[in-house]
Amino acid sequence: MYLSDATELFSDKEIFFYVALAILAIQNFAFYALSKNIRYKQEGMRLLVKNWLVSFAGALNIFCTIMLHFIYIMNSGERIEFDNFGFLMFVDLGLVIDW
Repeated sequence: MYLSDATELFSDKEIFFYVALAILAIQNFAFYALSKNIRYKQEGMRLLVKNWLVSFAGALNIFCTIMLHFIYIMNSGERIEFDNFGFLMFVDLGLVIDW
């Protein structure tokens, strides 16, 4: 990785892939560990919070996957129409915010 003009950060595809994979793995492990270690006296509340944490991790996984796909498309040399893809990004961001 190197900096060019202190505004753009460039890296190899392999480094980007493994950093993104590590971030997703850490995120998934954190939500899974939190959901397993919830201690509430009421069983219903414990189950509700556990299900929310796991489903929020799923929503974040979808968001990260779409964003990584968007970065891949932007960096490829192909000419692609973004009309439908832009809508998908806003829907996914709305899903994460609404969650």
